[in-house]
Amino acid sequence: MLRGQKIVVVMPAYNAARTLQRTYDEVMAQEIVDEVVVVDDGSHDDTVAIARTLPHARVELHPRNLGYGANQKTAYRLALGAGADIVIMVHPDYQYTPRLIPAMAGLIASGLYPCVLGSRILGGHARRGGMPLWRYAGNRVLTLAENLLLGSKLSEFHTGYRAFARGLLERLPLERNSDDFVFDNQILAEILWIGETIAEIGLGDQLPGQPGVRDRLPRDRAHLPSRPPGAGPLPAVSAPRGAVLEFKDDAVSLREMAGSAPRRSPVHQAAHGDLSQPHAPDRR
Repeated sequence: MLRGQKIVVVMPAYNAARTLQRTYDEVMAQEIVDEVVVVDDGSHDDTVAIARTLPHARVELHPRNLGYGANQKTAYRLALGAGADIVIMVHPDYQYTPRLIPAMAGLIASGLYPCVLGSRILGGHARRGGMPLWRYAGNRVLTLAENLLLGSKLSEFHTGYRAFARGLLERLPLERNSDDFVFDNQILAEILWIGETIAEIGLGDQLPGQPGVRDRLPRDRAHLPSRPPGAGPLPAVSAPRGAVLEFKDDAVSLREMAGSAPRRSPVHQAAHGDLSQPHAPDRR
């Protein structure tokens, strides 16, 4: 609980037996998490058996592997059903340090931002933190393309460390999104499309939970909000809960959303917690 708001951490799990307990212990050590939701997506190891021993944890099983996006859909649905005001996704393979949970939750609980990402890129520490060159290059190229399409300025679209306000998740058509990894891109594109702000916070150096899971993590002290089209000064984050996106197709693709998107202004930047002056809107 933080500022009277219930915090639920969701863990989309797949063969995470070796690191689940360690991740859970560090999550609960932050002393603000009320409940943990573990969704197992057809693991072949002891993930489920370990998850069932965790106090303050709800365990949900998919009968077979449905995909990373489907795992998140289940996790968010259960978290909202449990009355969460703030939902934070932490991978149970310990690739992201749970010690940033208070900072990410605080940015949402204070009303500053409805979405906060933990970035491995901010500060330029990704390579020193152990990210392979091929993965770093791919991350940068894909993120550049997505920023150009959406008019945003995020440091990376592919982080799995994310925090959301309840009101924001309720406005997104999550069930219409992909059941695969593209779900991560779709949800960020939808947030930008409805005019909300995405902030980022840099991750600290940390060894991966298991070899080859992803990368070691970078260290930084800044967060970078990504602003929607035609944005001026930072607005209040409250918005009508009845506003829901409408889509013609069952799945929302990044290209479809970007193709009809109006031109967007540059983002506000933040360094060491102090917001700089916003750029003037692009009126071309």
